[in-house]
Amino acid sequence: MFAACEEEDKAVIGDEVIPPQMTSPSDGASIVVSETNMADELIITWEEADYGVDLAVTYTVEMDIKDNVFYAPAIVASTQENTATVTIEAINTMIISDLHQQANERSDVEFRVVATTEGLDDLTSPVVAGTVTTFQSAGDPAVVTTPAVGAESTITVANLMDKFSVEWSPADLGTSDVVYTVELVVGDASVVLGKTGETKLAVNNESLNYYLVGNLEQAGGAAVTASLQVTASSSTTDLKSELSSVVVNTLDATVPGRLYVPGGYQNWVPDVAPTLNQSGDIFDGFVYMNIETGFKFTSAPDWDHTNFGFDSEGVLTKDGDAAGLTYGPGFFRYQVDTVNLTYVASLVESFGLIGTATPGAWDSSTPMTYDEATDTWRATADLVVGALKFRANDAWDINYGVADITSLRGQLYFDGGSYDVKEDGNYTVILSFDTQKTPYQFNYEIIKN
Repeated sequence: MFAACEEEDKAVIGDEVIPPQMTSPSDGASIVVSETNMADELIITWEEADYGVDLAVTYTVEMDIKDNVFYAPAIVASTQENTATVTIEAINTMIISDLHQQANERSDVEFRVVATTEGLDDLTSPVVAGTVTTFQSAGDPAVVTTPAVGAESTITVANLMDKFSVEWSPADLGTSDVVYTVELVVGDASVVLGKTGETKLAVNNESLNYYLVGNLEQAGGAAVTASLQVTASSSTTDLKSELSSVVVNTLDATVPGRLYVPGGYQNWVPDVAPTLNQSGDIFDGFVYMNIETGFKFTSAPDWDHTNFGFDSEGVLTKDGDAAGLTYGPGFFRYQVDTVNLTYVASLVESFGLIGTATPGAWDSSTPMTYDEATDTWRATADLVVGALKFRANDAWDINYGVADITSLRGQLYFDGGSYDVKEDGNYTVILSFDTQKTPYQFNYEIIKN
């Protein structure tokens, strides 16, 4: 017997000590799991380790994927006997859930037995290799319930910001950890509307129109027949719903209208001025003005069309000789109604991160910093698993979320859903409200440092 010199040290194993030897299953064994053999048993046997003396020995049966060198094996059994019995269902579950292998596919696996006794080094058997073809029933797919099959929707300038909502029944994948991907399909082409852990998702009509006319190359100002499809995904399975047809009467424009904001802060040059984008009857956007400055709104990148000047606070005039508005310095949100000749100017003193993923949870924003050179808001912060949104001035009047809860970059949506932070860590978050780039949308990017 090899006694330890200190309690925490283990003795060196001598030549006469023999590790355990697996006798069943044999090397090269193959198991094909099916719905009918889940209750069958796999009997694992081995010759006991020989320490030269009688000792209390615990045997642990480990299983791992070939070439993983048992870095994080599944524990099949632990016993003081030289045999262990486990069901085929348990082996199947370990391979899919613990070893993260795809269901209904063959996996190359390895087994070994580790002998452990107090005060001595562990003894490990030679590896026995084999294959297991896992099984998982297809389950039940999601079913699109809203909009109804064949429902018709019409996009107009007045309803660009209205929500186009998709809802569906939950899929049954045998787990509650399911992510749904919603796609808009025309013929053989498709575009992803978003991803969510819920059973509903909404995009505004402006985005829907762009997806159809811009991405899927359908005609503007026409009745387009498309289909909605929801894919339910777990860690091991993807299951698609049946296609659900809809008819969308598109708007004859791939991008919204624009209102230009020339002023003294950029030398009164309309064709290079920041723009506000049309959202229904309202033009909406953000402009950074580095000085207190006069400015106007123009309907074109020149002075030859309609330009809107200052009438009174909150009121515009089309009189081309009228004075301009005066605001600044700062980062402003402007909302302009060119029909009723009104406007709202909101100073954005800060943007911030908000949600359970942030240090302030839902109670207080983690501040971002405006970068004038890139016209972006940025923050580097420690985030935890949880929800993440973005809001201005530590309030909810101006807040944005995302359509795809899993995408590290994408379009910002006013009052949209929360991004799902999946891993604790240090992140850099960037918000861009640049309206000069196609497709004229506000964007976010999340970078794990």
